[in-house]
Amino acid sequence: MPAMKHDAPIAPSSILGANGNPCPATCLSAPCGTMPHVGIGPAGSRAADRLPTLRLTGLAVVVWLAVSLVDTAAVQAQAESAESAASATQQEQAPQAANQNQANSQNQEPRPLGRMELEKLQWLLGQWSTATDAPITAKATGQWSTDGQFLLLDYEVTMPGFPAIRSSERIAWDPAAKTYRSWTFRGDGGFGQANWVSRDSGWMIRYGGTHGDGRQFSSTLLLAQGEAGELKLSAIERWVGDEQFPDLVLELQQQDLAITPASALEGQVWALTRLRNGAVRGQNRPTIFLQENEVQAFGGINQIGGGYVRDGQQLRFRNLVSTLMGGAAAESELEQEFSATLEKITQFSFEGKTLVLSGAAGPLAWFEAQSPAPAVVDFEQVLNVTWELSELNGQAVDSDTPLTLSFTDGSVTGFGGVNQLGGTYNVTDQALSFGPLRATRRGGPPAAMEREGRFAQTLARVDRFDLQDGQLLLLSGTEIVAKFRRQP
Repeated sequence: MPAMKHDAPIAPSSILGANGNPCPATCLSAPCGTMPHVGIGPAGSRAADRLPTLRLTGLAVVVWLAVSLVDTAAVQAQAESAESAASATQQEQAPQAANQNQANSQNQEPRPLGRMELEKLQWLLGQWSTATDAPITAKATGQWSTDGQFLLLDYEVTMPGFPAIRSSERIAWDPAAKTYRSWTFRGDGGFGQANWVSRDSGWMIRYGGTHGDGRQFSSTLLLAQGEAGELKLSAIERWVGDEQFPDLVLELQQQDLAITPASALEGQVWALTRLRNGAVRGQNRPTIFLQENEVQAFGGINQIGGGYVRDGQQLRFRNLVSTLMGGAAAESELEQEFSATLEKITQFSFEGKTLVLSGAAGPLAWFEAQSPAPAVVDFEQVLNVTWELSELNGQAVDSDTPLTLSFTDGSVTGFGGVNQLGGTYNVTDQALSFGPLRATRRGGPPAAMEREGRFAQTLARVDRFDLQDGQLLLLSGTEIVAKFRRQP
């Protein structure tokens, strides 16, 4: 038997050797190998003709036979005619049925088999780590790939006296072998792959590959999910080249358990960070807010509203309608894609603190929480007060002639610095929009006229209001576009 050593790669977690002592290994991949993954695998009868017994002459017999043949031919002709009509009807209906089936097939987005199988392992999603007092600390993050066809696991292991070890793993469903496969990519440039075999208590995963220094490795991982949801792993048959290493035992606990569908989805503003085709950046990112079966969304230009139905982690939006404001081409394109995505949503989940909305083909949109969630503010607090502009589009307003707004029941008046303004507004809960604003036609200094124009353009973008610290805030999506203070 070759001599056993302790300089083998390690897997993430609190790793103990067979004697209960920490294994001072220096790299992450097999033989103990990679991060754990667990899935818990006419007849009929003929009646005789009843004819009366008669004495017939030869002529009578001939006449009787002729009449019988005529009747029989008539019946046969009727039967053939009915059969021909039925055949024609079937031929007419067949293309219609085929077209209907084709239409139904086109309207139903196929649900990939691999995705359905991988969802059995989605309990691996989220944040994982070892106990804080573990001799070897490890943390991992599980998430869906952008296309939703793979599970991705990134992990890091830290040992006293050694640099941190990082590695990534991609898990897929093999439809031919009807099992999972995974590929590991190590921080030192090494790589490996594994075949999965279902067991009563989890999975047996056989790894093999190459370290960054060229050495070949192999190992067997026994994976199981504990009763409390913890991740249990035993690494056995660990070989690097012709050297064997001790068995390892490790356990990770899932973090962010407070993030649950019941407590986190509703009553929180979620800002879009990524759609399926890439990241979303900019100040006017789309947002959604769900509360009591009603959804309020912002597409980047327009407000979107409607209802939703939630059953467990199943989620569907319905009867979505939008305002019809125009905007820049890039913002319009993003808004159209965002709106189309909402129509495809069938379920939601959390990856750590990230909200993921998915459709039949996999994850479609990723969101981060915005804090604080919008509070319910009574618009009565805004009425019959003269509000003086203090900030416009993030820039302080310093003017000898204050710009103002004043709201009464259904109408708004104001001063733009040169001209008087007036018009209507609509408010529902905290959604606020201005109707066409009229203005006098006085002229003034160029700087004052330019500021007044920006003020009017900003008011046209407003879709929400808030009150904070005695200030009136006007917002466009998630962006505060104007701040007002009470005029003394």
